[in-house]
Amino acid sequence: MKLTRLRIARLPGIDAPFELGPRELARALHVVHGPNESGKSSLVRALRAVLWPELLRGEQIEVEARFVAGATEWFVRRDGSRVAWQRDGAPSQPPDLPPAELASSFLVTIEDVTRLDGDDFAARIRSALAGGVDFEELAKRWKWSPQAAAAPESRLRNARNRLREAEEELAKLDEQARESSSLEGELAHCKALQADARVVDELLELLDLEEELLRVRARLEAYPDGMELLQGNEAARRSKLEGELQAAQGDLRSAADEVQALSKHIAAFGLDTPIPESELATLDERIQVWAEREKELDSARRELEQAEARFGDAARRCPPGSKPEALLALEPPQAAKLDRLVRDAGRVEAERIALRSELDRLPRSKAGPTLERLMQATVALRAWLREPEHQDRAGTGPTWVIVAAASLGFVLAGVLSSPYYFAGAVVVIVLGLFHARGVRAAPSSRPTFERQFANSGLPVPEWTPAAVQQRLSELESQSAEVRVLESADVRRGELERKLADLVEELRSFESIRDEVRAALGVDALATDFELHGFAAAVTALRSAHGDVRSAAAAVQRQENERTKAMEAASSALVRWRASRVERIPEARGASRELRTRSSKLAESLQARDRARTDEQRAQEDVDGALAELRRFWKGIVLEHGADAELNTRLGRLPEWKQLKAKEQQDRLAKTRLEQRLGERAQELRQGRGILEQQKREAGAAADRTEKLIGELKTVEERLRSAREALHRESAAAEVASCRAALGEQLSTAHRQRIGGMLLEEVKAEYEQRSQPAVLQRASRNLERFTHGRRGVRGERSGGVRVLDHASGRGLALDELSTGTRAQLLLALRQAFAAEAAHGERVPFVLDDALATSDPDRIRAVGDALRAITREDGWQVLYLTTDAADVGMLVGDDREGVDVVDLAELRVLERGTLARDRLVEPASTPAPEPGDMSAEAYGELLGVQAIDAFAPASALHPFYVLRDDRHALKRVLDARIASVGGLETLLERRPDLLDSEARTRFRAWSVVARATFAAWRVGRGAPVDRGVLAHPDSGVTEQFLDKLTEITRDVRGDARELLKRIDDKDTRASRFRATSRQTLEQFLEAGGHYDPRTVLDREEAWMRVLTSDFGEWRPATADLRARFEWLWSLLEDCVSSRGV
Repeated sequence: MKLTRLRIARLPGIDAPFELGPRELARALHVVHGPNESGKSSLVRALRAVLWPELLRGEQIEVEARFVAGATEWFVRRDGSRVAWQRDGAPSQPPDLPPAELASSFLVTIEDVTRLDGDDFAARIRSALAGGVDFEELAKRWKWSPQAAAAPESRLRNARNRLREAEEELAKLDEQARESSSLEGELAHCKALQADARVVDELLELLDLEEELLRVRARLEAYPDGMELLQGNEAARRSKLEGELQAAQGDLRSAADEVQALSKHIAAFGLDTPIPESELATLDERIQVWAEREKELDSARRELEQAEARFGDAARRCPPGSKPEALLALEPPQAAKLDRLVRDAGRVEAERIALRSELDRLPRSKAGPTLERLMQATVALRAWLREPEHQDRAGTGPTWVIVAAASLGFVLAGVLSSPYYFAGAVVVIVLGLFHARGVRAAPSSRPTFERQFANSGLPVPEWTPAAVQQRLSELESQSAEVRVLESADVRRGELERKLADLVEELRSFESIRDEVRAALGVDALATDFELHGFAAAVTALRSAHGDVRSAAAAVQRQENERTKAMEAASSALVRWRASRVERIPEARGASRELRTRSSKLAESLQARDRARTDEQRAQEDVDGALAELRRFWKGIVLEHGADAELNTRLGRLPEWKQLKAKEQQDRLAKTRLEQRLGERAQELRQGRGILEQQKREAGAAADRTEKLIGELKTVEERLRSAREALHRESAAAEVASCRAALGEQLSTAHRQRIGGMLLEEVKAEYEQRSQPAVLQRASRNLERFTHGRRGVRGERSGGVRVLDHASGRGLALDELSTGTRAQLLLALRQAFAAEAAHGERVPFVLDDALATSDPDRIRAVGDALRAITREDGWQVLYLTTDAADVGMLVGDDREGVDVVDLAELRVLERGTLARDRLVEPASTPAPEPGDMSAEAYGELLGVQAIDAFAPASALHPFYVLRDDRHALKRVLDARIASVGGLETLLERRPDLLDSEARTRFRAWSVVARATFAAWRVGRGAPVDRGVLAHPDSGVTEQFLDKLTEITRDVRGDARELLKRIDDKDTRASRFRATSRQTLEQFLEAGGHYDPRTVLDREEAWMRVLTSDFGEWRPATADLRARFEWLWSLLEDCVSSRGV
């Protein structure tokens, strides 16, 4: 079974619950470390308490554990002696656990290791082979010998003889006893009279007390009722309460004035509630829409003005005398005719204008030579230039050039003028070509060309090539101009014919023109220019009229939209009590003013709400102060405001208190006397005279008693001497004792013979079945511990040897070192638990089992333990006080080992166990005390001062064993640093101290615990800011600083802190009663507040004196001295802290 959770709620030595949970027990190997008193041994005891309840008895046990075995989950809870198991959540019988006799097989402690150096190591190894069971020792214990009964039989015979002799002597003593009976009777009468004398004295004292009480009560009755309710500080309390009431009333008036002023200020806004932001946004949107509609209306109006202007221009362009209304009001047929007239007239007019324009651009003819004469002269000059002056081929070049230029000129002229000229130019070119060819072939013909030129009638040039060429150029230009003029004349004729045709076409419009003239009253086509203007004017007029109508409709539409937007914005303004506006700037100003008013109204409303809250709080303070004042007057049974009577009573209060104290003292003395007297108190009715007479008689009896006592002493001396020689009772007791011894011997004989037989059978079965497997596993374990260097080998004698694999030699047990012995014991114990212990496999625990091993052995054992947990699935818990062991055991396998810091775990869960209380033990032995005094030895040890608010179990052992310093040294050498740790260790190792030292330790620890408990009555641990800041304290952030300041004033005293709160300290004046109750409960639960009355030193001493000391009770003087010493140390601790 694997342990997954272990919770310790109650256990001897554990003063606060703690647990190991799934986080600490997640893996199979767990290394738990912590100093002494941190709870390691308590873990072992708790685990054994639930697995084997019979091993740990007692009622102060409350432990829970959870195990997992395969798919089954086991839960066990032990409360006192009751143990309940559950299997998968249902009640169940316990699992199949190993028997309690083998419980030690699963535990190896430091005590097991520290005893390995003795001579009985072989016996312990044999015991380890049997899982901690020593068969030889058991055999000796269960062996019985008949000789054991011989001695009791002889003692019985001798006792019977002595009893018979004593009975004979007893008969003689009876006669002497009768002689003293008369003296004893008289003595008894005298003692009774003496006892009566004491009673009479007490009766007389009681009578005096009653008379004194009557006098005191008579004086007290003269005082008014309610004096017992006064404490003496009522005047100050009344002044304080009245001052608080006046202050609260002033706050209430100020708050009410502020509420009234804010209400008037709110009424001035003219709004019931702040305007929602959505409404203001809607208003701004409406104003924006209004502004957009205004812009659109202005744009529509501008467009209308522009359309009207265009319409006016169009009307002005209409023919003089025409009315635009008439043009726009034409009938459809007339309008169609007018349209056709205007369209056709416009077309004709356009053509006419175009023809006229072209006609005007044509050039006019000039006087001069005709084109034929110019062509004739030009041809003659070209021919002349082509003809060489002699029959020389060199002259043909210029001729070709001239012919080509002339040809090009004629071609261009023909194209520009007419086809006829073009044909003539071609002929000239052909003739020129032939002429040029002839020139090259024939003699010069220049004279002939000169004559031809002369026949043209033009002025003759100088017949030189240059002059002829210049003249030719002039003639060509002149010919081209003449050709252009002739072409223009031809075009002019054509245009004039077309104009005549257009005039004829215009005449065809006369009928329509007359009809339009009749309709309009004007001839729109009087002239060509007027016709064109009228058409454009009519078109522009109609277009402008349509634009005007469209613009007017748009203006009307925008005016309607503007009106709707303006009405929407105005209605919203009027709704919120703003004046109606007609312009957008005014609307926007009104909107801004509304937004400002709304914002200020919201702020004012919030301020008024705050003021009303302050007023309500002030009213609550007034009511509270008034209620406190009324409770004050009611508490002292006076009418409200009876100041004079209160002052009078306060003046008489000291005298009344003295009388009251006197009455209480006398009443208490009277009660004590009556309790001592019992029924004898009724004798007061006899009167003072009779009582005084009885007192005198008792005095006379006292003198007679002295004489009787002397005579009785003489008789008793003779009887005592005889009885000392008789010893009849001792003889009878010895006979009974001898008979009982013989009966016990008989029972023992039966038990031992049966037990011996069973033990032999168990031993034989174990040696045959389990021991070989145990040795094999132990050898494998030791090989793991020593990295394969050594193993275990069994012997026929039943012992074992350690086999050294390197040398092959078997080592006897006395040849092994201490570390190897520890490894061997651990290997054998684990092997037996694995092989021979039947039932569920419970966790294997090592409690500081490697305390004597060196680091190398610890690392080797750590490696082996990790291998065992991995391969065998065995859960192992290793407990150690040395933090250095943790790293050596864990090694590099951090993921496979759970490391549990038990001190940190308990600090986290308890919140009260500080690390400085878990004292790390010294690594060196404690110094020898020698002849040093207790104070000098404590100073040498460096014992810490007492912590008055720490558990008594955390005390250093010095405070209990100061008078037995050698026992204290043994305790410190065992690395025990607290009383609780020593108590726990003594349960497991009672031999740490001898019997007498253990008895004294237990008695003095009772003194220490009783002194601590008595001192703490009415006292609590100091309170600081950290305590008040706890979430469960009921102190909020509002009061944390204020209460912390009060706490500093009262030096951390929780009682004074609560009193300051009750007295309405100004810093906690508004601290609620429920929060105060929560704080009180929190402080009481945390040990900071004890509502009980503090015990004075004498009351505390009585508690210590009446404690149960067990077997040995120290002398009263020693008790008183130890109590005074501890009490002074506690007071010094508080004084040093300033509490």
